[in-house]
Amino acid sequence: IQEELMRQVWPDTLTSTFEDLAIVTAYNEDMQDPETLWNGPKVRMAVHMKEVETDCALKIDDETQEPKYSGAMIYKLQTIWRGAHPGEILMSRAVYSGIRSDLAMMGDGNVYTEEIDTARRSRVLEGVSPLYQMLPESLTGRLDDFQLIEEAQGPNLQHEGQSQLAVAWADEQQFYRTQVEVVKQLNKIAVDLQLSVAQVPPPDTEHATVVIVDMGHNQQVLQYARESAVELFTAYCALLRQALVDYEGYESVNDGTQFVCVFPTIPRAIEFGLALQGHMQRHDWPEDVINLKWCQTELEQGRLLFRGPRLRMSMAAGHLLCTRYPTHSQQVYYGTAVNRAKALHAITQPGELLLTDELFQEVKHSLADLGDPVLEDLGERLLPGEHKKERCYCLVPEASSGRIFHRPAEGDFVIYEWWAKAETKRWGEQEKRRRKALREK
Repeated sequence: IQEELMRQVWPDTLTSTFEDLAIVTAYNEDMQDPETLWNGPKVRMAVHMKEVETDCALKIDDETQEPKYSGAMIYKLQTIWRGAHPGEILMSRAVYSGIRSDLAMMGDGNVYTEEIDTARRSRVLEGVSPLYQMLPESLTGRLDDFQLIEEAQGPNLQHEGQSQLAVAWADEQQFYRTQVEVVKQLNKIAVDLQLSVAQVPPPDTEHATVVIVDMGHNQQVLQYARESAVELFTAYCALLRQALVDYEGYESVNDGTQFVCVFPTIPRAIEFGLALQGHMQRHDWPEDVINLKWCQTELEQGRLLFRGPRLRMSMAAGHLLCTRYPTHSQQVYYGTAVNRAKALHAITQPGELLLTDELFQEVKHSLADLGDPVLEDLGERLLPGEHKKERCYCLVPEASSGRIFHRPAEGDFVIYEWWAKAETKRWGEQEKRRRKALREK
């Protein structure tokens, strides 16, 4: 991962906005060719394995079916991580002892390892020594930077904050999943910095339209399409942000695969939603993504209904309030319209675009100008957090008319999230039975 970061071409907005992430070169020992030491995000990595005196408990989350690790081993791993420098791999004695005989075969022998002085490095590392640092031989020039940091901060070095922890498990599959998560997180940092807000000004707050977009079954899709998770996530963000630019939308909030977008007019918001649905269908998705049951191709009399990840989209309009986000100066909108869009989003299913009755009354006479989408009256629904029912409408692109959505029965107030969690649990149980059968075989 450290070497792959150096090969990445990070956006100019990343390296120019944050001086700490700029490309840094240094001359090698022969003082001939400069070698790159830093390029983009600097990742701290800690590696630890189970020892005799430490325990590691594994529990499967009931809702997401994801493995959750805890215990003394994880606590020690986090302690090691807090004392690691950005751009460094720090490992415990147990890990070093396990790979010492294999170091010559790792990276064709181009691996640097050395025991560190934990007392000089950081007080948080007391009691977990000895520790060993590891770097690719091509990046050993970073050691000078590490020494400068230690001399400046003394034993008070301690890195706090949220970050990914790379753990080398004995199970190759689990380690691969951890690696994918780290790469996906770093890729998300780069993609998020290419904000379309730099090209589209924030809409007026007097009367704007809020659109919430999310990828349906995103946890399952990203989990089971492991090899293509980064490519899928990057393509999804790129398609959405390009559509925002095309239809004058403003990206207000991004949380994983969920985007909160604001548009100056209702027609532009609807055009954005319908166009993005089409872009997602026409994109050339990897084969392992298309083979997932949540992304499979569905045809009806030669008409393409579904293909690839399916988006859940909801929209509402009204007066908004806004504040400026302190980190990257984005406008964050809030108010009744945002709350109604979120409530409507709770009953939205993958592949459909829901809008309130207020929006429908505004555009019902101009649907032909919007591409003549297929309109379905869902009747009155009780939205989460609302005290009275509200009439809702579903829009799908005309080219995909015929989509069938299996909604809960009328009067059964099971919102989408609960329904999705139940389906996730069933899928997880099936997967556990399948893996158990393979182990027994």
